[in-house]
Amino acid sequence: MIFMVVAVILLVIGWHVKSKKVTWLISGYITASKEKKAEYDI
Repeated sequence: MIFMVVAVILLVIGWHVKSKKVTWLISGYITASKEKKAEYDI
């Protein structure tokens, strides 16, 4: 049961990053150069 809860939490976080552009959750994204940011499809 605990695995299902963890899976749902990770899915919600992933959805927020992908569709809501919550880039502050990605470690180092804010401080990355423009070239590095261009590598990520978000």
